[in-house]
Amino acid sequence: MPRLTLNLCLATCLLALAPATQAQAASVPDFSPLDTAIRAFKQDGALPTGTAVVVLKDGKVVFEAYYGNADLQRGTPVDARTLFYIASATKPMFALDVQLAAREGRIAANPSLQAMFPGVAFRGLEADRIHLRDLLVHTSGIDNAGLGWATAFSGVHDTGTLRALVAQSQPNPDAPTGRFDYTNLGYNIASVWLDRVDGRPWQDSLQARVFGPLGMRHTTARASEAQARGWPVALPYSAGSATPSTPITLHKTDATMHVAGGVLSTAPDLAR
Repeated sequence: MPRLTLNLCLATCLLALAPATQAQAASVPDFSPLDTAIRAFKQDGALPTGTAVVVLKDGKVVFEAYYGNADLQRGTPVDARTLFYIASATKPMFALDVQLAAREGRIAANPSLQAMFPGVAFRGLEADRIHLRDLLVHTSGIDNAGLGWATAFSGVHDTGTLRALVAQSQPNPDAPTGRFDYTNLGYNIASVWLDRVDGRPWQDSLQARVFGPLGMRHTTARASEAQARGWPVALPYSAGSATPSTPITLHKTDATMHVAGGVLSTAPDLAR
């Protein structure tokens, strides 16, 4: 996950609020030190970018707070309605979607790479030994720069080109099958397969099996939906930039929102 998006991921992944009632006070920890630390961090950095924090205990929200601005130029404060691009925190959502699809009997639980793409002749890969689980836990041993570039950066792809790119997968000389190597690639490959066997785009699968049932009404895997609905999205900033108060050039479109990094969500929705 690029360092430049760290602030946005922190905002959404530090799951955050609502003060505890008096009856709960005895059992709920005091979060004032956390609140003080976040405020001090922002003051020291002199960059009031947006952060949303939500903490859960035993399945219930015990602390929620919002800091800074989603848009520095306009002075738009972050609040419970603010969406953040959660980058790689998309991965566990897609992995959950895969497990739910398997439980429903829509897909095989742990097919081999060769079974997932029966018509593909993989070069140098023992495709019968690589399984769906390897793709999801980063032990596939696969290298494929072209697929990663197309899905996350260029956005120039369709169903046919993605399948063709999967066929170009090669062994990773630095991380053979079975060795952990964190990458987006396994998720990208799995999504090409799931889209076909599930009969719908992964964005629709997430909505149907994850977002909808959980009541995540302000979460989407499509940048265009957030724009069409007028949902406020926090702009990305970097303290390491030469102009830290200027948003970095990270503009996600539907074509570059992918299963390894392609969800916009709010803190309350993530708490669900």
